Amino acid sequence: MALKKLIYATKFRELSYSALMDLLVLKHVGLEEIVLLHVVPREEVSFVPFGGLMKDRALELKENALLKFENWEKELRDHGFRVKKIVEIGDPLSRILLTCEEESADLLVVGKKKITGPFTGELTTKIVAHSPVPVLVFRKYIEMEKEDRILHKDYSDPFKKILITTDFSPILERVIKTVSIFLPLVEKIFFIHVIKEGDLGEEEAQVTSYLEGIKGEILQRAQYFISSGTDVEIFYCIGNPAEEILEFAEEKEITLIAIGKTGKGFLKKILLGSVSEKLIRTSSVPLLVVP
Repeated sequence: MALKKLIYATKFRELSYSALMDLLVLKHVGLEEIVLLHVVPREEVSFVPFGGLMKDRALELKENALLKFENWEKELRDHGFRVKKIVEIGDPLSRILLTCEEESADLLVVGKKKITGPFTGELTTKIVAHSPVPVLVFRKYIEMEKEDRILHKDYSDPFKKILITTDFSPILERVIKTVSIFLPLVEKIFFIHVIKEGDLGEEEAQVTSYLEGIKGEILQRAQYFISSGTDVEIFYCIGNPAEEILEFAEEKEITLIAIGKTGKGFLKKILLGSVSEKLIRTSSVPLLVVP
């Protein structure tokens, strides 16, 4: 796999430009072109109730977006990237997904809904669910309230500590291949496998054998990184998958969680209650979701 072209879909929220600048390190892993994409929702420029287009307002919003992109473009070109600017009016979900296909993108980057709290918006969740390419859900700075305290989390170096969730389905191999792209930027890689209590037997020997098998499976998947000299840590536990993953990520100060979109616990289509959806909706840590 290679990372040559990235699509950066933005609503020009706070820190959008700064977050983009944090991704320029991807030049070290082969990134050559950045497509700047902004979609103006049609309802923002439509008459009510008939849905006719307010042409002057639409033109104004498009021109404003292109003006912002011109400033971004100069900085990106100064860093040696090719740049393409796309501003359209329509349904954001369909336009973003279509652009990924038309541009033959290798990675789509979308932001989180807001700076305060970990929650991801409905649009981002749908984009992740249907994207034909890996999606990086990224916000460089998060403020969260926990135990009557305000926590400030900085993810300006998102590829430093990557956590790979394992379910041993075929998608795991694609997750590993995708993560391997970022290896020159990685300080440490973690593997986690969460075992549901019902998967364990009752006899001690049976439990021991099961856990040893899990460890062997993870070591086999981690071998590529180990042989490359990357610092690797393996962890497995019993409990609720999403909760254990998020708790581990916080404890180890993970900067990116890599998950697959299909397989056991990671469904082809994101459904209410699935592990993948819970991570996408509630994780404060940036996510790399591989289809």
